Amino acid sequence: MDLSISIIAYNRIDNIAKCITSIQEHTTGVSYEVIIVAYRFGPENLSTLRSMFPTARIKESNEIRGFAENQNLALRSATGRYCLILNDDTFVIDNMIATLIKTLDALPGAGLVSPLLLNPDLTVQQSGRGRYRLLNWFLPDKRGGSDPRATATGIEGVFRTAAVSGSCFMARRGTLADVGFFCEDYFFCPEDYALSIEAERKGYGIYLNKGARIVHQHGAASVPIYDIIWPVALQGGFLFVGRHYNRAVEMIIRSLTFMKNLAMCLVLLSRRRKDKEIWLKACKNAMRYSFSSLPPKELFERLARERGIL
Repeated sequence: MDLSISIIAYNRIDNIAKCITSIQEHTTGVSYEVIIVAYRFGPENLSTLRSMFPTARIKESNEIRGFAENQNLALRSATGRYCLILNDDTFVIDNMIATLIKTLDALPGAGLVSPLLLNPDLTVQQSGRGRYRLLNWFLPDKRGGSDPRATATGIEGVFRTAAVSGSCFMARRGTLADVGFFCEDYFFCPEDYALSIEAERKGYGIYLNKGARIVHQHGAASVPIYDIIWPVALQGGFLFVGRHYNRAVEMIIRSLTFMKNLAMCLVLLSRRRKDKEIWLKACKNAMRYSFSSLPPKELFERLARERGIL
């Protein structure tokens, strides 16, 4: 088996159907299995999913789990030489999968490789991924996270890059096992950065192939619960900074983030926008937990209970 494709489906039949159908239509010359983690699927949607894709391996995930935990459910049972980690809000437009496999075959030292991520209008969304920058906690990244320092390898279209995006990348199954798969301490970010750093630390190369393309409908998989997602994402970032920098830097980032969210509240109060109330609540929750020691998953559960969705 060449490849195991691991996809978390968030109870959206339209997303997962488009994603898998595009793989079936555009992928040739590759033996693969599809593992779908059906996260908190209703009985009707689960039945529909099984009937639409009878050959897929479907793993039900009904407890509260983040991206890392759900992906690891699939990846630990994968049988392919390589694994493709994929969001359900992506769709394939060419034989991207075969291209990424050829890249890993051509680079024995490579552990991870990502394609070019495109917006639905086919403009570039992300081209590789730069190193984690503390500055981007406070200033927008005009590169969209792309890697301006990606270096050519001598293989056409293939570059060394700093990190992969969890929305789509391919890895050797042995690399994932060696780094311990995704770190489950993070709920939904930045576990892809953490995985990239650990892979690089263990000597695996991280690459971008610009000749492989996939469309990412950014945000299509998520539910508009920014009042929960925003503070939980920040908590994951604080955890990451503490581990990969030091505790002093973490506390500086927490303090500055508190002030940033206060400023955002003041700006929101002075403006008219349809999502004003939800973002005001998001910023207030972020300030409430700026100095909390709660793990990201526990914070998610607490905020979800407060909101009445658990």
